[in-house]
Amino acid sequence: MRKNKYNNITTYVDNIAFKSKKEAKRYCELKILLKKGKIFSLECHPKFPLSVNECLIGTYIADFSYTMVI
Repeated sequence: MRKNKYNNITTYVDNIAFKSKKEAKRYCELKILLKKGKIFSLECHPKFPLSVNECLIGTYIADFSYTMVI
């Protein structure tokens, strides 16, 4: 059990490390929506390149990425 600088506890679900219990809970909620067909393409911790004038300045790592069914 590790704590980070915000005193969150690293939590594991499906062998995926989440930085907080709240993030792990959201993952469980998203898995239910995925099974119900409300969302698809669920991805944990996707990386998005950040660039300015075609120059890479960093990478943003999101908690989740998914597509909602309308």
